[in-house]
Amino acid sequence: MLEYLIVQILFVIYYIAMEGQSFSLLRWVSSGFSMWYLFVLGIIKIIFPDLVKMKHPIVFCAILSILAMTSSPDGSLEKAVVKLAANMIYFVLGYYTTNLQIAKIRSLSKWIYLLMFTAGVASFCLIIKCGAFKANFLRMMFLREKSIESLGYGNWGFLWYVYVLVISIWMGICIIGLVPKKKYFVSFVGKNTITIYIGQAFLYLFFKMALSEGYFFNSYMLNYVFAFCLSILCVLIFGNNTVANMFCLFVGKCKKLILK
Repeated sequence: MLEYLIVQILFVIYYIAMEGQSFSLLRWVSSGFSMWYLFVLGIIKIIFPDLVKMKHPIVFCAILSILAMTSSPDGSLEKAVVKLAANMIYFVLGYYTTNLQIAKIRSLSKWIYLLMFTAGVASFCLIIKCGAFKANFLRMMFLREKSIESLGYGNWGFLWYVYVLVISIWMGICIIGLVPKKKYFVSFVGKNTITIYIGQAFLYLFFKMALSEGYFFNSYMLNYVFAFCLSILCVLIFGNNTVANMFCLFVGKCKKLILK
């Protein structure tokens, strides 16, 4: 939560300097752009010891994940709470997944997971092809940005979020099965996830602002290519051990100032 509040200060500075907004306590506390994830991590860390004492936490979180999408949140703080309820299932699954289970998944042929992954992608294509949802609408469903009511299917909308839950776990298993056991260069570059996550948020905001001002290319394809290159650059810069260690040192200093 301390890391979250530190980053939120940076967002407040950005909004004041770049968008001319005034300071408010609510803007500081409310999740800036994609920082809802840090907020969720902080809350989960607080409630997790009690959550895992439940008899059937996975079943409870699976039901909560679907029921969470009956909400239509307005503000960023409300959206963060909805995403907390919607995504808690994945943290609980991660908690109960053992190294032995991971090893069992990886023991099967990668061709099996390649076929499973292809089937998952095919299900996306089929949904778009049959006209149930457009590609961007489907993406917003996976981001938990669309309520069941907004899907326009009535109570059948619950089944769509059951699909989202099942296919997310399905594709997650595929990725575990496909990722090689041996660690390569990208494994070490991408391990500093906290600084990469913070860095990408601000890179996105500046990139979006530059696009709106017409500083980059007129072609959508060229902008996508540039964004992809910017993503690689983000990982290389913010995934660097030096940057990550400096951030951890800074957070450590803040903890000493605030905590006993």
